[in-house]
Amino acid sequence: MSPTQGTPTGGAEARSVVQNFFDALKSGNVDKIIESFSRDAIVAWDGQATAEGTEAIRTLFKDQVKDADKQGSHAIDEARAAGPENAIVRATSKQGEETMRELFVLAREGNQWKISELMTNKTS
Repeated sequence: MSPTQGTPTGGAEARSVVQNFFDALKSGNVDKIIESFSRDAIVAWDGQATAEGTEAIRTLFKDQVKDADKQGSHAIDEARAAGPENAIVRATSKQGEETMRELFVLAREGNQWKISELMTNKTS
């Protein structure tokens, strides 16, 4: 099995959740962005205070989509299962002249995968 596939469902489903997050981010749809996250998620966005929980994450992304270059690009570098209840996705995004690295940790909530942690930083 390749590292981008993980288990037959874990890696592929996690990849889909992160792609949906990127699509919502690019469209500026904060409600869709929030749907990607678990209620107790944590987002450590480069240059911003850590956001914990739905309302803090909503506030963070309202500011991000307002200032975002919606023509940016996002590439998922790896998606893999980390056991039956967790998955890891690494991605790279380019917004204008900045290139960012993202690390997503996803957890299964019932029948759905949700982003439980997201950390971003600028590449060096």
